[in-house]
Amino acid sequence: MIKNTILTTLLVFTVLPALGQNNVTIEGRIKDLPAGQTVYLTSFSASTKDSAVTTSGRFTISTHVKQGDANVYILQIGRAYNRDNGTAVYLDEGKVRINGNGPGFRDAKATGTTALKDYNSFYAEMEKVPQLQRRKELHEKSGKLSTKDSVAYRALQLELRRMWEAELAFTINWVKDHPSSPISAYQIRTLGSDIKLAEKEALYNSLDGSARNNMPAKELAKEFRSAKAAVIGKAAPIFTQNDTLGKAVSLADFKGKYVLVDFWASWCVPCRAENPHVVKAFKQYQSKNFTVLGVAFERPEDKDKWMKAIHDDKLTWTHVSDLSYGDNAAGELYGIRSIPANVLIGPDGVILDKNLRGEKLFMKLKELLGPVSIEE
Repeated sequence: MIKNTILTTLLVFTVLPALGQNNVTIEGRIKDLPAGQTVYLTSFSASTKDSAVTTSGRFTISTHVKQGDANVYILQIGRAYNRDNGTAVYLDEGKVRINGNGPGFRDAKATGTTALKDYNSFYAEMEKVPQLQRRKELHEKSGKLSTKDSVAYRALQLELRRMWEAELAFTINWVKDHPSSPISAYQIRTLGSDIKLAEKEALYNSLDGSARNNMPAKELAKEFRSAKAAVIGKAAPIFTQNDTLGKAVSLADFKGKYVLVDFWASWCVPCRAENPHVVKAFKQYQSKNFTVLGVAFERPEDKDKWMKAIHDDKLTWTHVSDLSYGDNAAGELYGIRSIPANVLIGPDGVILDKNLRGEKLFMKLKELLGPVSIEE
């Protein structure tokens, strides 16, 4: 009996360290990368998973990804983000090699696992789509242009909309053609509110079991559960978050009004593109018992950027955030996994509609509150 107990104890202490052993190695080879810089490995919620200090042109990170928790992570040089010092990489078990000619991670490529082969294939095939060949250029141009009502910015929106539609169609078709790839679950998750929830869930259900054994698939399942708790025709889930001055604001404070809960972020290019439409709707209908509650997916260190975006885009309604980035609690409550997204709630606290972007928002408000004069 004692012998068996000792044997069991030895087995436990032998197995436990193995469970926590690092099973992912990232080897970076970036031309002209200076020595002494810190490369951080973070999740999309901005929590740091691991880090390493560079030697000349090189870095190595050893980390652990639990079985079933494979996901896309961010590698970033230093804490201050810019387009050249960060790159996304899908991590499951195995060795990952990242090679690039600099500066930083610009155009760097990660290889080494089957999942990364699929990840790279997705974007390589996307670049061959005629409507998407200017994708990077348009994103960069949109990010540089002011979100004020400039002629150049407005002219760019139609081209961006066509690009997003082509990207959506490509992604759906790619997922249908790759039901066994874990990258399919990740790409479904990126679709956000550009696709109806039922269509997104149908795509998810078409995946093989092997494609669902990762964190994006788990988050999709959670999104579907949350979204079914926040459906049109049911009472809107109540949440409370702090405004820009640190004062607690509850959704319950808006009962008796039509309120558009607008999920967005200062760093989100499509959100900033959508803001002029929301501003116009607010100005036209605020005298008709309508208002907006902005919920921002921001990091703690980006609070100043959030407040600047509010000022620059002239968003003169109430704004809140728990500064939890992609893990925003209100977003979790409503099943929001990508932005921009919104929910329209009636004076009685019941959800009236969702994802009203562009002209759809004006059409819905006209239906509920009537037309407005040109002066309004």
